[in-house]
Amino acid sequence: MDIEEIEEIIIVEESSEKFEQSPKQEGNVIAQETELKGLGGWLILVGFGRVVSVLQSFFIMFTMFIPLLTNGTLKELSSPVSEAYSPLWIPTIYFEFGGNLIILGLHIALCVLFFMKKRLFPKLFIRTYIFMLAFAIIDAMILRYLQSTITFDINANSFVEIFQIFGVAVIWIPYMLKSVRVRNTFVQ
Repeated sequence: MDIEEIEEIIIVEESSEKFEQSPKQEGNVIAQETELKGLGGWLILVGFGRVVSVLQSFFIMFTMFIPLLTNGTLKELSSPVSEAYSPLWIPTIYFEFGGNLIILGLHIALCVLFFMKKRLFPKLFIRTYIFMLAFAIIDAMILRYLQSTITFDINANSFVEIFQIFGVAVIWIPYMLKSVRVRNTFVQ
């Protein structure tokens, strides 16, 4: 045997070893992808976030809007003789109330869909955070305009809220789109 024949045998043996290993490696990847299923891993944080979001939305509704309606603030803001009066306050308050009510409903729906492992969950999750971000930005712009009628700074909270929503969206929307566990879990 000369060197060329030996090299040819080595090349044939190496390529046959690669051919034999290839299906095993593909099988391992497929097996690993099917193991990533259920409400485990990073989805535990998503589930915790869903429950906390529902509680937080209820808290906002009861601590912000109930006092606004009962402590005379709404009456002061809607009275033309008040220093804080603007014709936009009442529509703004209705806008905020309606938006927060929609967000509460979306959080409840997401919580139910999450624990039922419904296929709609990832899509609704993404759309909810896009809606929340748009709502927070529009709300901040309106409040910035109305800021001149009141003495305390309401924009600081608005910008913190925008950055919080943006942070959640930047982290979890790509996860919902790319995660094997999400794809394998939300199938019903």
